[in-house]
Amino acid sequence: MTRHETIRGARTRLRPVSARDLDDLAAWRNRHRACFVDSSPVTAEGQAAWHASHRGRDDDLMYVIETLEGRPVGCVALYHLDRAAGTAEFGRLMIGSTEDQHRGYAEDACRALLLVLEKGRAGEIYNIGAHHEMSNLELTHAILGHFNKGAEMIRYVTDRLGHDLRYAVNFNKLKKLGFKTRWSFAKGLAATAKWYRENPEWWKSLKHDKYTVKS
Repeated sequence: MTRHETIRGARTRLRPVSARDLDDLAAWRNRHRACFVDSSPVTAEGQAAWHASHRGRDDDLMYVIETLEGRPVGCVALYHLDRAAGTAEFGRLMIGSTEDQHRGYAEDACRALLLVLEKGRAGEIYNIGAHHEMSNLELTHAILGHFNKGAEMIRYVTDRLGHDLRYAVNFNKLKKLGFKTRWSFAKGLAATAKWYRENPEWWKSLKHDKYTVKS
């Protein structure tokens, strides 16, 4: 693993930290600074100084966790990296984007990173996926079923024709390393729907913002 490698997971990818991430990193750290031993606020200057010193190190790799669409949601690091011994410490994991907490991004990022570290070949690209491929419409009906809603809730849009024909990844190389999915689609969707029913404070505000389609 090198400083410039990007690791792709089922719903996230780990991208090496760059200067464009410094504002997000500082904001996330300050938002959750009560969780840190050093809880003092991080300044823009301090974050820039950290990045300048960090870029020259080869034993400390910091990654931004982002969605497959490229939206940053958190960070994670490998440090005390000893390539000769094949060892490293894993930590500094933080889902800094409040709206993206409790969605499984952290677990997916951890599993992707650890699997590549333990069994992957240097320079190789590994997709992490599952066996349950379905269309967007099939997924939509499955979600509605968990909330006792019907097809009348579906709104078809015309600005993405041809963009969403298929979402799938070939993860045959990963299966050869022994990868097996832990959750079935049905179990995962049921758990996700249950969490949203039990935690309305996380999504109710979205019903009033200017970006969400109102029912």
